[in-house]
Amino acid sequence: MDLKERFYTLLNKYTSEEETSNLWNQVYLAYTQSHRKYHNLNHLKELFTYYDLHQSAIQNNVAVSFAIFYHDLAYEVLKNDNEEKSVTKALLVLQQINFPPKELQIVEDLIICTKSHTSLTLDQGFMIDFDLAILGQTDTTYNIYSANKSRIQNNSYYHL
Repeated sequence: MDLKERFYTLLNKYTSEEETSNLWNQVYLAYTQSHRKYHNLNHLKELFTYYDLHQSAIQNNVAVSFAIFYHDLAYEVLKNDNEEKSVTKALLVLQQINFPPKELQIVEDLIICTKSHTSLTLDQGFMIDFDLAILGQTDTTYNIYSANKSRIQNNSYYHL
């Protein structure tokens, strides 16, 4: 399932197709910004690859799916509050679509744990592992990631 289809399926029970389309466009535009060399749509695809492998062990599939889509929505290379900004945007969207209030804290915690790399729940552990999986890849794969990351930090447009 491609990302757009996955997003539509996820939001289907919460909001209209028109609203889902608007929200998908926001996600798409955020993750395709020119300054993103790693935290882009390919990163989301990678996380969902791991998600699919471990889906049966995940306790709250809906919350983890939302957290994956929104965990890097706000991304500025040299900022240290990207996760907090991503949480703010995610919670606004989730409240807008009438996502269950008791689940909001779960999504928030799943996004924030990608900053601290500290898990208090099984799902947070999965989220961290999925997000940091690049560190366990082959030297070739990691070197490509690292070169892209270094290249962006050496260019002037990373302050967008």
